Amino acid sequence: MLAALLAESGSSVTMAACDMVDREALAGLLDWIPTVAGPLSAVIHGAVAVELMDLQQTDLDQLALALGPRSPGPPTWTS
Repeated sequence: MLAALLAESGSSVTMAACDMVDREALAGLLDWIPTVAGPLSAVIHGAVAVELMDLQQTDLDQLALALGPRSPGPPTWTS
């Protein structure tokens, strides 16, 4: 749902899961991203979300609720 909403706004979306504590996995992910999606421009860290659900099923209101305590000011969605 979130990926579709962002894509509808003109954003290019690639989703990947990675254990950020596993440095080798993270390095592999960071090496892989430019090969399939171009330069990395944003990261949404979904750990400790308010409701446990797949990020692809998250809508913008749920994302704002989860990220609210982590970012100052109201959410602004741009492409």
